[in-house]
Amino acid sequence: MSDCSPIPTPLPLQPHHVPVQSELFENPKYFRSLAGKLQYLTLTRPDIQYAVNVICQKMHQPSVSDFNLLKNILRYIKGTVTMGINFSKDADFVFIAYSNSDYAGCPRTRRST
Repeated sequence: MSDCSPIPTPLPLQPHHVPVQSELFENPKYFRSLAGKLQYLTLTRPDIQYAVNVICQKMHQPSVSDFNLLKNILRYIKGTVTMGINFSKDADFVFIAYSNSDYAGCPRTRRST
């Protein structure tokens, strides 16, 4: 994959062109290993979270087409290697977080109550 050409999106733009099922991938342990590493990478690359989620749903019985989708994510990462969230040690860093524990609590308006 070090010599692959990068692509602009982690998943195909038209998912209906992806075969629904093909033959099973010959090495599911390798597939799971790569998918797990991509899951770890999502901590600093939120742009690939959805694509990795799609791949991880196929871990039980990955097919050849699932492995091709996984390779698409790797090709996307190759082209966007400079993107991501960078954490740096800085003395004046202040972390502020907000939480809404009642997200869309009202079933009629879908607003927080």
